[in-house]
Amino acid sequence: WSPTYDVSAILTSIQSLLHDPNPNSPANNEAAQLYRENRREYEKKVAAIVQESWNDDGDDEEDDEDGSKAGS
Repeated sequence: WSPTYDVSAILTSIQSLLHDPNPNSPANNEAAQLYRENRREYEKKVAAIVQESWNDDGDDEEDDEDGSKAGS
């Protein structure tokens, strides 16, 4: 990041990285290997992880002091 970049340029860069990931410079080696070797399986795994994260969304309620779930 550099102060010469504005928010629009940064968001455009992020969008580009998400659209055209570089598996030769991965943050997650396992995902990059699957992406290179079996794109269909990679896409299935990503879809499953996204679906799981949507389903787990409501499980993060904080406990009240007495240990019960907030809002219960």
